[in-house]
Amino acid sequence: MEKIKLYLQNIAENFNLNNLPADWLGVDFEKFSNEKNLFDYQQTAIENALKILYLYYDEYKENKNKFYEHYQNNGLNQDLSYNIKIKLLLKTNDISRVTEPYKQYWFDDISQMEVIFNLFNFKHIPQSQ
Repeated sequence: MEKIKLYLQNIAENFNLNNLPADWLGVDFEKFSNEKNLFDYQQTAIENALKILYLYYDEYKENKNKFYEHYQNNGLNQDLSYNIKIKLLLKTNDISRVTEPYKQYWFDDISQMEVIFNLFNFKHIPQSQ
């Protein structure tokens, strides 16, 4: 299976934390509480999350299309519709129609997907109108 590209992580790492407005920097990245300190990787994750939230809410004013363009400008060129296609197939109770390229996003073996499908009985998923 092809290695997943980390576009969002790359966007966050290329955005300098010092470019955030002062009111976005009132976070203590080292302490989780009075008794707990965060590890370096946890601090980095919070910093990256804060940068992405800033970009989405402040820079792009919650405009999903512009934020998606930012992804594309940073190398995203993949078809991201596989999740939607699989969910639609699950809603219709027809996992036999999940095509080969989309199986890899769930399970290596479709029989595993069928077990989960039957176990959770996805019939309760509302049909789209």
